Amino acid sequence: MTVATIVRGPITDRLISELAETGLPVGDQSQPDDPFGWQGEPNADDSDFIPWMTIAASTGQAGTGAMGASASEWKLPYSVTYACVSRAQLDWLADKIRTKLVGIERESVGGWRIQQIRCTSIGGSNRIGGSFPDYFTQVDLFEVWTSKERT
Repeated sequence: MTVATIVRGPITDRLISELAETGLPVGDQSQPDDPFGWQGEPNADDSDFIPWMTIAASTGQAGTGAMGASASEWKLPYSVTYACVSRAQLDWLADKIRTKLVGIERESVGGWRIQQIRCTSIGGSNRIGGSFPDYFTQVDLFEVWTSKERT
C-alpha cells in the first residue's frame, strides 16, 4: 500500500499569491509585512486606511483515496480574515477574494492537484471600535480539495 504525504507549503504559497494579486497587503498567519490599516492618525485629513487580509491554515483531513493509495486525497481548510474601513468595502473585498479562490481548480501545485476550492462559511462582519472611525473585519472559511498527481 502506498501512503501519500501531503506537501502543504506550496499549496499555501499558491493561495497567498492569489490573494496578493489584489495589490493589498497579505499576512501569512500573521499581520502583513507591508503597511496596512490606519496610516496616520485615524480620521485625520492626511490619514489613510489600507485594507488588508491574512490567511491561516487549519487541520487537514486525509481522504480514503483509491484502494492501494491511502491518503492520496486531502481536504485542507483555511481561513481568510479581511479588514476594511467600511462595511461596504469589506463586502466588496470578501466577494472579490471568494471569487478568486474558488476559481482555482484542476491546478498542479507541488506534486498535488488542487481539484477545487470551496467557500464553506462566510463570516459575519465585526466592527472594531478601538479607533475612530471604526473599521470592520470578517473571516471566511475555505476548503482546498487536493489529490496526488499521477506520475
